[in-house]
Amino acid sequence: MLSEESEAEASAQLAFASGTVTATEEAETVATMTLAEAFGVLGGAIWTAMAPILPFVAAGAALVAVGVGIYKAWNQDADAAKNAAENAKYAKDAYDQVKDSYNELKSSLEDYSSAKDALSELTKGTLEWDEAVQSLNDKVIDLLEKYPELAKYVTTTSDGILNISDEGQ
Repeated sequence: MLSEESEAEASAQLAFASGTVTATEEAETVATMTLAEAFGVLGGAIWTAMAPILPFVAAGAALVAVGVGIYKAWNQDADAAKNAAENAKYAKDAYDQVKDSYNELKSSLEDYSSAKDALSELTKGTLEWDEAVQSLNDKVIDLLEKYPELAKYVTTTSDGILNISDEGQ
């Protein structure tokens, strides 16, 4: 029989050998674990570690979301104001162009009317009358070049005078 000391040593060796076998079995189990299982284990460990701080993380995320919402609303109003100012500038420019064109047309038509009135006071067939007809026709041609839509209101008299009807004026 074995002495008590030998028996304790044998038990220790057996326990050590058993531990080695157990550790080897666990190593084989871990080695054969799939990647998904390993991530599952890792995720569980992380969740357990983070559980106490999750309310603070959620509150921080909510604050960031509110901040982003306020920032977007603030900038949306600023962007809308900027776009409105640009559109107002374009509208003013367009208005100024239309106004200038109108004033130019009005002035040209007044010049035409004055030249037509002056022609009516001249004696037909004179050099002065011929020059006035040429000047009047040049004014009509200039108007037609700038405003081609007037063409439907222009007629030629038997004397060769280009005439703009009252509707065209």
